[in-house]
Amino acid sequence: MTLERKHGRNEDERYVFGIPELDEAYAEALEPGTTLLIAGHPGAGKTTFAATICYANALRGKPCLYVSFNERYDKFVSQMSKFGMDFERLKEEGLFKFIRVPVIAGEDVIDVLGDTVINNAMKLNAKVVVIDSTTPISRAVREYGKGRSVLQNFFYDLSMLIRGLVIMIEELPLGMKALPITDVEFVADAVILMRHEVKESLLVRLMEFRKFRGARLTVAEVPFTIMEGKGIKVFMPPVLNKVPPPKKDREYRIPCRLLEEIIGPIYPGMTIMVATPPHARSLGRMLIPLLALAVRYGLKVGVVSYRISSEEVLEVGKSLAKSMGLDPRVVKRHVKFIEAVNPTAYSLGELVNIEMDLIDRYKPDVIVFLAPELIPSSPTDRAYLRMLYNQLLYARSRGLLVIRIVSPLSDESFAAQADLADIVVRLKYVRDRNTGELKQQVFISPQDRPPKLVDEEAMNQCIEEIRQRLMKYVKK
Repeated sequence: MTLERKHGRNEDERYVFGIPELDEAYAEALEPGTTLLIAGHPGAGKTTFAATICYANALRGKPCLYVSFNERYDKFVSQMSKFGMDFERLKEEGLFKFIRVPVIAGEDVIDVLGDTVINNAMKLNAKVVVIDSTTPISRAVREYGKGRSVLQNFFYDLSMLIRGLVIMIEELPLGMKALPITDVEFVADAVILMRHEVKESLLVRLMEFRKFRGARLTVAEVPFTIMEGKGIKVFMPPVLNKVPPPKKDREYRIPCRLLEEIIGPIYPGMTIMVATPPHARSLGRMLIPLLALAVRYGLKVGVVSYRISSEEVLEVGKSLAKSMGLDPRVVKRHVKFIEAVNPTAYSLGELVNIEMDLIDRYKPDVIVFLAPELIPSSPTDRAYLRMLYNQLLYARSRGLLVIRIVSPLSDESFAAQADLADIVVRLKYVRDRNTGELKQQVFISPQDRPPKLVDEEAMNQCIEEIRQRLMKYVKK
């Protein structure tokens, strides 16, 4: 847990999730008197989520009462300690109490449960109460015809009595993707649905926000994971309400007259897509203009590779520097990180989170994505494109130049991704009619400028010009 304990009387009346991404997006959702329903599949992480909220608020000086129908205290404490939550310490400090109650049957279920919960809540002066779970309560109420009003009055009175936060946990049968209409859902001020499913042999966890009274829902569904030592990590996608403009207070120009005429100025926040044929990738040659920009403007570069290792990327960079007459050590001065990721080992949401975490941690000026076409999702899939677009908008708002080096397998894939780029560079090979040799052609399409086709001879001259001008920059 990253929150620190606040000693003394806490004047801040807000309650927190204890998960930074949710607290940032929905800080106003957990007002005093709120009833939160966490529903989900068995094993989806409901108890861990509720315990996280309980723990985070107890650290802020708001005592938490945890009521369980089936969990033993020792098992609960042991399990939560794996996620960095020390409930034993909170118990010793009078900020936490755990009670286990048997499953109650009979029409007096609410009265019996109410006495147990209210008495313990008052003794602890609890500001957070967790009921894990409400499933047996709602079942008993339905069997004896007590109806929604009884549940609603009980949980409403409880939240008002403690003037705090009441968390209800409800089981969702495996295989169901939607919460069935229940009395408990109508009682809640906020509803979060947690579910998991298997996609391409990977376990994908999803958190769905169904209702937040008093808070505007900006994202309906986000991926999440449960990490040893850290607990729940939510992959909140960056979503901007408006399309931000590039940062035109600074500009980059490739030190080659031909490319400068075709492309013009490159602004921080732009996205450049470089497409190479799947059967003839030319990674090194495509990175020469990037090396020139980094050296000329002193840019910090980050690389995320989905195809080759970090060591191989570094060797390519050193080889390029050497071919351009530069000391290979110049690469280490400008490259802040190289992260090689196996894309098949993570869900799409997890991959986006890895990328965003690297951006936030290292704060590069340029980030290069190598072979993002290997991400196990169709490049024309709407969910993939939506997540990619939001990520590119976030990078633009940060003034981050994005370079995506891809080898699209189809024209449809190329078109879908090219539509999101400000500058498109596509490498092709054509056979010379006279000699029969394969010749390289580079198709360059800048935004708001006519596209141009550059042949291999012109490109070679451009690279030589870059080499000569780079030597001047280094000498300066």
